[in-house]
Amino acid sequence: MSYKAIETRAGSEATVQFGTTPESLHLEFKTLYRWTDEASATKQAEAIELCRDLAQFANAEGGVLLVGVSEEAKPDGRKVASGIVSVQDPDGFVRWVEQAVRNNLVPSTFSKTVRTVDTSAGLVVAINVPPHIHLVGLWPQADRRGIEYVKRNNHGKGWLNPDEVEEHLMDGSRAVRLAAKRVFEGTSATRFVDIVPPIAMWVATMSEQLAYTAQLSRDHEVQPILKSVDEHHVVLSMSPSATVLHVPYPLIKSIWVGADGRPALSLAARIIREAGGERMSFYLDAL
Repeated sequence: MSYKAIETRAGSEATVQFGTTPESLHLEFKTLYRWTDEASATKQAEAIELCRDLAQFANAEGGVLLVGVSEEAKPDGRKVASGIVSVQDPDGFVRWVEQAVRNNLVPSTFSKTVRTVDTSAGLVVAINVPPHIHLVGLWPQADRRGIEYVKRNNHGKGWLNPDEVEEHLMDGSRAVRLAAKRVFEGTSATRFVDIVPPIAMWVATMSEQLAYTAQLSRDHEVQPILKSVDEHHVVLSMSPSATVLHVPYPLIKSIWVGADGRPALSLAARIIREAGGERMSFYLDAL
């Protein structure tokens, strides 16, 4: 499931229940940052910590950093929201956030929204960070000696090792996967899909020599339904046969929602279903 941005009091109070709501893959609580401290070293350290807290979501599945929410540890190790410590001078804090991002993150133009939310218990600042298709790195202005990459996981914040960074940089299908999640979660339960080139069927016929041959028949095109998306595939169900097909993200050029509300896929390969069987074949499309 994709993260849900918090923009209003209703959104904040629906998302966070004190004593029960834990931090998660898409949500982190922060009581405060010492951004008004006079010591420059302290201010820089706080700016670095803030930037790590934002980059972790951009490099994973997106998330919300809620500033002004205190937390407590449960006996099972979970951290849950425990109350609100109002953010003082929220306008000044937002300006500090923007400056910290400009000075320490690359690219500093990654998407985010910063919202001041006046809840019934006090002011909080919600920083909403959608997943970014490229890695967002921490490159501190103070030294510029190296770049570090962090990523959010189910246990909190973690640092990417060189192999993980390389894998992320080489993952050309990340943009398609993120788009597929948005399309899947934004359309109705029955998601008939328009596909280019269309899925077709090889039809077996018998010749005079009693040998089977096969030909591609546009009369036997099948109607796909978008069933789900996972880490590696768009999952389609073929109607009317209900055959399930897992389409790898690298074979998808793009995915979007058309004007009629139907999802649409543009493929880098032609998908053909063999008549009389459940097997699917992929043929690179030369068109």
